[in-house]
Amino acid sequence: MNRQTPDNKPANARYSIVSWLGLGSLTCAIAAMFAAFFSAGDPKIALDGARIDAAAALARSGFSWAEVEIEDRVASIRGEAPGEPERVMAFEVVSKALRPAMLESRIITKVRSHLTLAPPPAPIAVPEPEVPVALVVPPPVIATPAPVQSVAAVETSMEPTAATAASWVAPPVQFPNGEPLFAAAVVTPAPVASPATIETSSVDKSAAPAPATCKVEFAATLASSAIVFARDSAAIDKQSRSALDKLAGIAKRCNRFNLAVEGHTDGNGGRTHNQDLSQRRAEAVRTALINRGVDIDHISARGLGSAHPIEQGNSETAQARNRRIEFAVSERTSATKTSKK
Repeated sequence: MNRQTPDNKPANARYSIVSWLGLGSLTCAIAAMFAAFFSAGDPKIALDGARIDAAAALARSGFSWAEVEIEDRVASIRGEAPGEPERVMAFEVVSKALRPAMLESRIITKVRSHLTLAPPPAPIAVPEPEVPVALVVPPPVIATPAPVQSVAAVETSMEPTAATAASWVAPPVQFPNGEPLFAAAVVTPAPVASPATIETSSVDKSAAPAPATCKVEFAATLASSAIVFARDSAAIDKQSRSALDKLAGIAKRCNRFNLAVEGHTDGNGGRTHNQDLSQRRAEAVRTALINRGVDIDHISARGLGSAHPIEQGNSETAQARNRRIEFAVSERTSATKTSKK
């Protein structure tokens, strides 16, 4: 006989209801876990999430003029930047936002910048000031009064005699207050001095360095002060700031060429790991040079892993020499000059 509960229901019936409720909750939890698992494995959903993260990072930074497109595992930043610093900062914001998608899920392989600079504002024409014409009032002319003649004398002088009739000329008219002024003085304004002409010297293009010269300068700088990274990381050590400043100066002088930062690792570790580490180190150097004023469109980064050692062997000296950063310099073709990266 079943034991009765206060609400006059059997105890085993109450336990059955609780068991069914627990089983239903467990089923919902398992279904949610499966949904989350399959959603996380869907590349389209993951790419949409990465695009939303990049757009949110741009909005938080105030770069509403930029947008991110992801196609064929390549993220492209497009828009019109108000200046060069904003263009570099927008690239850094998107690269940081997409770093989990590049390193963890690997649904994105690289980030490219297609940002352009806004044209400078048109100069405002300022009208030239009008030069007032000076009005010069001539001083009053004080005429010397002519001697007063008697009427008889005037009448006598006006009548020609027989001897002078042939060459008689009428006497001049006498004015008591002097002759009137009929002509006004014309004042010519002083010529206005034209502004000084600024002469600019022409640029001697023949003085620009050759690709081989640029490559030698990069190699000499890296030989005297190499770039140091943290162990198994792409973080650049603070002691490399002086070397980065020197490399940025060389890159600016060689800005008419295509520059490529090449990262190399030693032979320790797997091939995939070394390739990824060398790529991240090359991109870290490229970003540091862009932050120092190097044109973002003329410098790229590529990781070569451990495929090109300069010294064979497993000694610490050989491994240290193989862990390095190099620069490749090449002429810019016409297609490279007209296309956007």
